[in-house]
Amino acid sequence: MFHHLYRREDVAAARQVRENSARLAFSWGRASTHGWGEFQIPEPIEFDVTFTHQPDLSYGYAIEDGDKLVPKRFPRAWGGVYDWLQDEFGFYTGAHVFVVVDTLSPAEIADVPEADPNYDLDHTWMFSGLAIKAMTDIIGDFE
Repeated sequence: MFHHLYRREDVAAARQVRENSARLAFSWGRASTHGWGEFQIPEPIEFDVTFTHQPDLSYGYAIEDGDKLVPKRFPRAWGGVYDWLQDEFGFYTGAHVFVVVDTLSPAEIADVPEADPNYDLDHTWMFSGLAIKAMTDIIGDFE
């Protein structure tokens, strides 16, 4: 009978470990820019999850309301990470990001407007990967 109880406890412990182990998660951050050039966003994006490995990165941008596309001067933007924030265990807790905005094509296009469109762009970085389940919200403060 004792042996049977021990096995049931092992099964319960294994279930608890699976429940509290890492799972797929995502976090994102946003920044705005005006005009064109290279922008190093001053504040890091702090994740609302803790990734166990360097997360995958997706990036996109949108023109802010009210801006009109200037023919032959559409915005071209790309963003990235130049440094990761990590905790004492090496887990990923945030990222320092940058963005590059261009409004001229590298190919020669006839009749390119001289005026710089000075677009206002909203940039979004999306991070995804395995993350540790946050237990503090579940357990609470019992003191």
